[in-house]
Amino acid sequence: MISTAADTHTVNDILDKYVKERLPLLGRRTQRDYLQHIASLRQQFGTKLATELTLDDLNAHMDVEKGKIHRSRDMAVLSTALASAVKWRWIDYNIAKEVTRPKSKTRRRFVTDKELAGIKKTAGPRLRLAIELTRLTGLRQGTITTLRWD
Repeated sequence: MISTAADTHTVNDILDKYVKERLPLLGRRTQRDYLQHIASLRQQFGTKLATELTLDDLNAHMDVEKGKIHRSRDMAVLSTALASAVKWRWIDYNIAKEVTRPKSKTRRRFVTDKELAGIKKTAGPRLRLAIELTRLTGLRQGTITTLRWD
Protein backbone atom coordinates (compact mmCIF):
# COMPACT_ATOMS: atom_id res chain seq x y z
CA MET A 1 0.00 0.00 0.00
CA ILE A 2 1.13 3.53 -0.73
CA SER A 3 -0.82 4.91 2.23
CA THR A 4 -3.24 3.60 4.80
CA ALA A 5 -5.71 6.29 3.69
CA ALA A 6 -6.09 4.34 0.42
CA ASP A 7 -8.14 1.77 2.30
CA THR A 8 -10.87 4.36 2.88
CA HIS A 9 -11.57 5.37 -0.75
CA THR A 10 -14.64 3.84 -2.29
CA VAL A 11 -15.28 3.57 -5.99
CA ASN A 12 -17.77 6.44 -5.55
CA ASP A 13 -14.99 8.61 -4.06
CA ILE A 14 -12.85 7.96 -7.12
CA LEU A 15 -15.73 8.61 -9.52
CA ASP A 16 -16.62 11.83 -7.67
CA LYS A 17 -13.10 13.21 -8.02
CA TYR A 18 -12.87 12.00 -11.61
CA VAL A 19 -16.16 13.75 -12.51
CA LYS A 20 -15.01 16.95 -10.82
CA GLU A 21 -11.45 17.11 -12.14
CA ARG A 22 -11.07 15.03 -15.29
CA LEU A 23 -14.48 14.86 -16.95
CA PRO A 24 -14.67 18.64 -17.69
CA LEU A 25 -11.55 18.24 -19.86
CA LEU A 26 -13.41 15.94 -22.26
CA GLY A 27 -15.78 16.86 -25.09
CA ARG A 28 -19.48 17.42 -24.36
CA ARG A 29 -20.62 14.24 -26.07
CA THR A 30 -17.96 12.18 -24.30
CA GLN A 31 -18.94 13.72 -20.97
CA ARG A 32 -22.57 12.75 -21.53
CA ASP A 33 -21.62 9.19 -22.49
CA TYR A 34 -19.22 8.83 -19.54
CA LEU A 35 -21.87 10.04 -17.09
CA GLN A 36 -24.20 7.25 -18.21
CA HIS A 37 -21.47 4.68 -17.66
CA ILE A 38 -20.52 6.25 -14.33
CA ALA A 39 -24.14 5.90 -13.15
CA SER A 40 -23.99 2.18 -13.99
CA LEU A 41 -20.64 1.81 -12.22
CA ARG A 42 -21.91 3.59 -9.12
CA GLN A 43 -24.86 1.22 -8.94
CA GLN A 44 -22.68 -1.86 -9.31
CA PHE A 45 -19.52 -0.92 -7.39
CA GLY A 46 -20.02 2.51 -5.80
CA THR A 47 -19.91 1.63 -2.10
CA LYS A 48 -17.15 -0.95 -2.47
CA LEU A 49 -13.67 0.03 -1.30
CA ALA A 50 -11.49 0.53 -4.36
CA THR A 51 -8.73 -1.62 -2.87
CA GLU A 52 -11.20 -4.50 -2.53
CA LEU A 53 -12.25 -4.59 -6.20
CA THR A 54 -11.28 -7.94 -7.64
CA LEU A 55 -10.92 -9.26 -11.14
CA ASP A 56 -13.78 -11.65 -10.33
CA ASP A 57 -16.04 -8.68 -9.45
CA LEU A 58 -15.26 -6.96 -12.73
CA ASN A 59 -15.54 -10.13 -14.82
CA ALA A 60 -18.94 -10.82 -13.22
CA HIS A 61 -20.05 -7.35 -14.34
CA MET A 62 -18.98 -8.24 -17.88
CA ASP A 63 -20.76 -11.61 -17.86
CA VAL A 64 -24.09 -10.70 -19.46
CA GLU A 65 -26.03 -12.25 -22.33
CA LYS A 66 -26.93 -8.92 -23.95
CA GLY A 67 -25.23 -5.55 -23.59
CA LYS A 68 -21.62 -6.74 -23.69
CA ILE A 69 -20.43 -3.66 -25.59
CA HIS A 70 -22.13 -1.32 -23.10
CA ARG A 71 -20.46 -3.21 -20.24
CA SER A 72 -17.16 -3.03 -22.11
CA ARG A 73 -17.50 0.75 -22.22
CA ASP A 74 -18.34 0.72 -18.49
CA MET A 75 -15.00 -1.02 -17.94
CA ALA A 76 -13.18 1.49 -20.13
CA VAL A 77 -14.56 4.37 -18.06
CA LEU A 78 -13.78 2.57 -14.79
CA SER A 79 -10.26 1.85 -16.00
CA THR A 80 -9.74 5.53 -16.83
CA ALA A 81 -11.01 6.60 -13.41
CA LEU A 82 -8.88 4.00 -11.62
CA ALA A 83 -5.82 5.10 -13.61
CA SER A 84 -6.44 8.61 -12.28
CA ALA A 85 -6.75 7.19 -8.74
CA VAL A 86 -3.33 5.56 -9.16
CA LYS A 87 -1.89 8.99 -10.09
CA TRP A 88 -3.58 10.51 -7.03
CA ARG A 89 -1.94 7.72 -4.96
CA TRP A 90 -5.33 6.54 -3.75
CA ILE A 91 -4.73 2.99 -5.01
CA ASP A 92 -1.66 1.04 -6.07
CA TYR A 93 -2.96 -0.67 -9.17
CA ASN A 94 -5.68 -0.33 -11.82
CA ILE A 95 -7.35 -3.75 -11.70
CA ALA A 96 -9.79 -2.81 -14.51
CA LYS A 97 -7.05 -2.92 -17.13
CA GLU A 98 -6.87 -6.70 -16.59
CA VAL A 99 -10.46 -7.29 -17.72
CA THR A 100 -10.80 -8.87 -21.16
CA ARG A 101 -13.29 -6.83 -23.15
CA PRO A 102 -15.03 -7.86 -26.36
CA LYS A 103 -14.31 -5.86 -29.49
CA SER A 104 -17.22 -3.96 -30.98
CA LYS A 105 -18.15 -4.79 -34.56
CA THR A 106 -17.75 -2.11 -37.18
CA ARG A 107 -21.05 -1.03 -38.65
CA ARG A 108 -21.26 -1.59 -42.39
CA ARG A 109 -24.90 -0.67 -42.96
CA PHE A 110 -25.95 2.45 -44.80
CA VAL A 111 -29.02 4.54 -44.03
CA THR A 112 -31.67 4.11 -46.73
CA ASP A 113 -33.33 7.06 -48.46
CA LYS A 114 -36.60 6.12 -46.75
CA GLU A 115 -34.96 6.12 -43.29
CA LEU A 116 -33.30 9.45 -44.03
CA ALA A 117 -36.59 11.00 -45.13
CA GLY A 118 -38.28 9.76 -41.95
CA ILE A 119 -35.60 11.25 -39.74
CA LYS A 120 -35.71 14.57 -41.57
CA LYS A 121 -39.50 14.77 -41.11
CA THR A 122 -39.21 14.65 -37.33
CA ALA A 123 -36.01 16.71 -37.02
CA GLY A 124 -35.92 20.42 -36.30
CA PRO A 125 -34.52 22.85 -38.87
CA ARG A 126 -30.95 22.86 -37.49
CA LEU A 127 -30.77 19.08 -37.34
CA ARG A 128 -32.17 18.81 -40.88
CA LEU A 129 -29.37 21.10 -42.07
CA ALA A 130 -26.75 19.05 -40.22
CA ILE A 131 -28.15 15.84 -41.74
CA GLU A 132 -28.03 17.34 -45.22
CA LEU A 133 -24.48 18.61 -44.67
CA THR A 134 -23.44 15.16 -43.50
CA ARG A 135 -25.09 13.53 -46.50
CA LEU A 136 -23.48 15.92 -49.00
CA THR A 137 -19.97 15.91 -47.51
CA GLY A 138 -19.71 12.40 -46.05
CA LEU A 139 -18.15 13.88 -42.90
CA ARG A 140 -18.75 12.33 -39.49
CA GLN A 141 -20.90 14.03 -36.83
CA GLY A 142 -17.90 14.96 -34.70
CA THR A 143 -16.19 16.62 -37.65
CA ILE A 144 -19.34 18.51 -38.67
CA THR A 145 -19.90 19.88 -35.18
CA THR A 146 -16.36 21.29 -35.01
CA LEU A 147 -16.55 23.13 -38.34
CA ARG A 148 -16.08 26.90 -38.00
CA TRP A 149 -17.31 29.43 -40.49
CA ASP A 150 -15.63 32.80 -41.15
